[in-house]
Parts: sequence; structure tokens; C-alpha cells
Amino acid sequence: MRLKAFFFLLIFSLLCPLRHSTDAIAAPFEKRVLKVGVAVSPGIKTQPEWEAKFKKRLAYASTIFDREFKIKFEVAQIWDWELQDENHDMTYLLEHLKAHHPLEGVDIVIGLSRLDENPNSTVQDMHVVGRAQIFSGYLVFRDSFKPLLNIQHESVLTHELGHLFGAVHVNNPKSIMSPVIDRQIPTAFDSVNREIISKTRAMSFKGGADGLDSNMAGQLLSSYLQFRDSNQPAGFYYALGKFYVKLKNMPEATGSFEKALELDPQNAQFHYDLGILYSKMGNDMRAARSLSRAVALLEGPGEKSLKASALNLLGVSYFRSKDLAAAHQSWARSLTLKPDSIDVTLNLATLDLQQNQPDSAIQNLERVLNRAQGNSRVLSLLGSAYLRKGNYEQAVTYLNQALQVVKAQAGQKGSKSSSIARPADVYSNLAQAYSKMGNLSGAISNSESACHLNPTVLCYKKLGQLYLKAQDWKNVIRAMQTVLSRTKEDVDVYGILGMAYTEVKDYQKAAMAFQEGLKFAKEPKRKSELYKNLGNLYLRLKNYREAQKFLQAAIENNSANVAAYLSLAYVFLAQSQPAQAKDCLDKILRIQPNHSRAKELLDQIQKRTKKS
Repeated sequence: MRLKAFFFLLIFSLLCPLRHSTDAIAAPFEKRVLKVGVAVSPGIKTQPEWEAKFKKRLAYASTIFDREFKIKFEVAQIWDWELQDENHDMTYLLEHLKAHHPLEGVDIVIGLSRLDENPNSTVQDMHVVGRAQIFSGYLVFRDSFKPLLNIQHESVLTHELGHLFGAVHVNNPKSIMSPVIDRQIPTAFDSVNREIISKTRAMSFKGGADGLDSNMAGQLLSSYLQFRDSNQPAGFYYALGKFYVKLKNMPEATGSFEKALELDPQNAQFHYDLGILYSKMGNDMRAARSLSRAVALLEGPGEKSLKASALNLLGVSYFRSKDLAAAHQSWARSLTLKPDSIDVTLNLATLDLQQNQPDSAIQNLERVLNRAQGNSRVLSLLGSAYLRKGNYEQAVTYLNQALQVVKAQAGQKGSKSSSIARPADVYSNLAQAYSKMGNLSGAISNSESACHLNPTVLCYKKLGQLYLKAQDWKNVIRAMQTVLSRTKEDVDVYGILGMAYTEVKDYQKAAMAFQEGLKFAKEPKRKSELYKNLGNLYLRLKNYREAQKFLQAAIENNSANVAAYLSLAYVFLAQSQPAQAKDCLDKILRIQPNHSRAKELLDQIQKRTKKS
């Protein structure tokens, strides 16, 4: 709030009672007493009777808020505020205050500092003695080296407390929310700001603007839009952006945050929130730019937590943009600032697994395991890492523990989504681990559970392959038909389906499946396999002419298809053509010199030839 200092007010104006505005109305509210924490800088503590002066100023503000909104302010705690540079800009002071004095045991924190005459001061407007961050619960109040009347200090404090509840600047000299006081001291709020504070008076500052519901955000937005084109500070546009976010109007929210940054380009919180917004909108390039700027601005020791969070989100943006090296660097820096962060550890472990570095993932995850017994994602990722490493028994142990935690948390409120593993993924990994261990029934059971929870094409394809291993032909058919109902171009599925139909002696459907697969097969090796399967089908039916045709087509597409040569040898033997069969077997042995079945058949042919 800016003040035009003046000294011509009569002394009696300081002594008369508060003047009631004619439009002030007694608010029909229940009394609310807000506990105030006061952080006091070294400069303030050098001033005589600073505590009595401040309490008097707070009592003045409390009288007005009590009269209009049934709100009273009471000092609950007083702390030392360890400021090295009291002349720093207000944005820095607010962030420093938030970092060092959290809202614990109090509803509001007011930082008191001294603004000295200093040619090296970063503060350009020496009349700025108060600043509040809307809905944050934090306010900085300064004693200026330029003399101000006590009543002016009291009005500034009242004005900034109004901002805490969302009050905005108005061009009305009779309102406390007028940004300039000149010649008169207002003692009441204007009607618009009275309406705003009446709506927000019960809010918890711990939740801030994010704690507002969409209905309240919509109502406040209507009030704010009346002043959008007036001379409002950066905090006004920041609050406007918060309302739009709550109402899911992302384009308007983006514009509001960007306007706030035009007015206050060094505000790390604004850059941070804009980065989060861009990330939610899927614009990872802009998200990375905003979050990088926030990281650069968050330099103070008290800003480590927010900087760690910004680096974590920056890593997410890089990861989604496939810049894995930058993602790793951001997450590693975040973990340096906040070593106990489970979320960042999970992100790094996920990246390690994607880059096939299970040992690094295990090292990171086991470091936080003792503090994450209720975090099923840590357990699940540990299971995935041991699965990649080939330690299947350990993988099963951790994956089953993850399932137990997930089941225990089912229906519980308050669990962070980032700490909960996706059950379908856990079941899928368990299926893979059991399959590797040779436990086919365990693999199938878990794969069925995975597909029930996440019925994707890939899941049913894996389930069908497990049924194939178990020679459960009817379930193979059922699983592969499910896959084909969603995608018609998977060549492998046609091959497996044709094999299953062959085993249940539905030869017509088997042939149709192989032929359908050939329509989509583009690679010669895949065509070769389907032709080989068709040849084997007709060999089983003793239709040697068709069998020979398809097996020769298989060899034409892949001259190294040993199985096709072997089947073709059987076709020739069935037709009493040993020379042609011998030729097929010789080709097999040139490709695989130790092929036992080819040697065995060749030996039989040679013995028959000698006898004849």
C-alpha cells in the first residue's frame, strides 16, 4: 500500500473514535478469533516499545474487522525473524517469511521489519510499507524511515489484512482498500470488498486459494472481474488465475498468471504455479521453461523445499519430453535438496528401470524402504527391479507385499495417489515372475487378475501366450479372440489362434486364421511362419499337395526356416520321395549341423536305400 505522507492532520483526529462509514452494516456472523504469529526482525527490536505499538495497530485493525465481519486478531506467538537484509524487496521477504515461519499453531503470520534509508536498497518505492499475499496467511509490515503518523501505520495494516481475505484495490478514497491514503483516513470497507471478505472470512489460510471450492471460486471471480482492467497489483492477477484453475478454465488461468508475472517477474511462486499449469495442460516445453525460472529464483536457504518440488516437477516435464538425461539431472538435484523425498526417489527408480539399470533402482528404493512400508509403489518398483535383475523369488516377495498394502488401503481416504501402485501392474509383474520360475498356474492366475483390472490388448495377448504354454487351447482361443475384437492387424495373434484351432481339430478355422494373418504380414520371416503353419495343418490332414505348396512358400520367404524344411521332408517321405526328403534334411544340417531329428531321419533314409 502506498502512502502520501502528510503532517497537517490535527492531533484530535488521532484521538477521536473510529468513524463508521454510512454503508457499513453489522455482519450477521459468528465470532471468529484468528491467532496471529508475529516474526520480528532485528531492526524492529531496536525500536522502543515496538511490541506495544504493534499490538495497538493490530487492535485498531481488529476493531474494524470485528465490526464488519465479526473477526478478531489476537497475538498468539512472537518469534525472532532472522533477516540479514531488511531492505530486500517485498517478494523476497514474503517468501523468506513463509519458509521460516510455517502456519503451525497460528492462523496468520505477520512479519515486522525495518525499512532503512539505504542507497543500495533494492526497494524502489520507499512508500511501500505493507504487502500481503492474497489467501496465503502471510503479511509483511514495515516501519519506514520516512515518518508516518501512527494512524497511517494502522490503516496500512488493516488494508493488508483485507488483502489476506482477498480484498482488492478500489478507486474509492473512503474505502480501506484504496491504494493511496491522502488527507483522510478511511475506517470502513467498500461494498464490493465487504462482500468478498464476507465470503472468505471462514477460510483456512493453510489451504490458501487451492482450498476454495469451485462454487466459491466462481463467486469471487465475478467480484474480481469488475476490477480486472483497473490498476491492480500482481497478487490480484495471481488470485484471478487461481480462480480460473479451480474452474478448469486453463486458457484464462494462463493469461492471468502471465499478467501477474509481467508485474512481478521475479516472483518464483508465480513461475512455479504457471509451470504446474502448463504441465497439467500437457505443454511440457513451456512447463520446463517456467519451472526452470522458478528454480533459478529460489536461492534462499529457506526456499529449499519449494525448490526441490520445482526440480521434481521439472524432471517430470523433461521425462515426458523424452529428455531422460535432463530428467535425471533435475531429480538428482531435487534429491540433494530433499534426500528423504519418496516421490523423487520413485521417479528416479522409474527412470532407472526404463534405462535397464535395476541395480541403481534397487539402491535408491531400499534407501527409503524403512520409511515407506505403507507405500505400495516403492514395494512394487522394488519387485519390478528384482524382476529385471533376474531375482524372481525376491521379486515375488516384494510384489506380494505391494498387493497386501494396496488391498489394505482399498477404500481408505487420504492416501496419496503417488504412493499407491496400480494393482494391474503388480499382477502383471507377478505373472511374469511366476512364468520365469516355471510356476505356470501362478503366472496364469495373476495374468487373469491383471486383465480383469486392465483389459488391454497387450494383457490378453500375454495371457493367451501363457495359456499356449499350458496347452489350454480353449482359453487360448478365448484370449486371442478378445485381442482380435480390438485390433485386426496383429500377425502373432493369428498364428497362435490358428495353432489352437488346429489342436482342437477345428481345421477350417485354423486355416482361416493363418490365411488372415498372411493379409497383414509384411516381414518375410513372419510370412514364412504362417506358411509353415498352414503346411503343417495340411500335412496333418494328409493333403500333401497343399502342404508342399505352403511349406515351399515358407522356405521362399525364409531360406533358414529349419522347421519348414523338416515338415517338407515328412511330406516327401509320405509320398515316397526319399531323394527330395534327403535334400531337405541336408539343408537343415548345413544350417544346424547338430540337428538331431534331421540326422535321425537321414540315417533312416540311408539304411532303407542300402536295403533296397
